[in-house]
Amino acid sequence: MAFSVPFNEPTNNLIDKIRKAVTDNKGTFTGDNNGGQIKMSTPIGQIHGSYKIEGQNITVEILNKPFFLSEETIKQEIIKLIK
Repeated sequence: MAFSVPFNEPTNNLIDKIRKAVTDNKGTFTGDNNGGQIKMSTPIGQIHGSYKIEGQNITVEILNKPFFLSEETIKQEIIKLIK
């Protein structure tokens, strides 16, 4: 599952915000202003994803997720973080 979200803030601010959200939840974040990988644990399993930034648009791809966690729920949480 992949989706794109436009953003208005400077790219490094967005990356800092995402990095903080991931690491505050004991996840791992590797990447920069162009793209990277995110891994986070939830009570029902691990989420693994990647992101790529082109201009003022971030494309997120969910590579692995818990079976009982819907793609739409993950998407909405990521959009809330980005907006």
